[in-house]
Amino acid sequence: MEKTSYYLGIDLDNDNAVISYFQLNMKEPETVSTVAGSEVYQIPLILAKKHGIGQWFIGEEAKRLALLQGEEAVSGLLQAALAGKEFFIEGETYKAQELLALYIKKLVYLAGKLGNPVIPDFLVITLEQLSRE
Repeated sequence: MEKTSYYLGIDLDNDNAVISYFQLNMKEPETVSTVAGSEVYQIPLILAKKHGIGQWFIGEEAKRLALLQGEEAVSGLLQAALAGKEFFIEGETYKAQELLALYIKKLVYLAGKLGNPVIPDFLVITLEQLSRE
């Protein structure tokens, strides 16, 4: 069986992310929807840590945890990472860069849950604006 390269693209801005994937046997990239059977493609750039168990959630799930269960949520991660900010959550200090990396890792894992390889052969991350930071 011939291996096909797996490409994963993440489009980031300060509020949302969109994930698309492509394999050589496809005609065009597929954009990942976080709601099965819908065309909801934007994943809020929000992280929330479940109190007491240390598990992190992203996107709408993180928003729900913050709203319904009072969990601490972190948003604006892209700008915070560029500014070198830190967040104090559950008695621990986290660098925004580390939290952004965790968010991206969870996005990659999310695409892998759809039957794609867990680790892409190629990862492309696009930003609205490029800077030296």
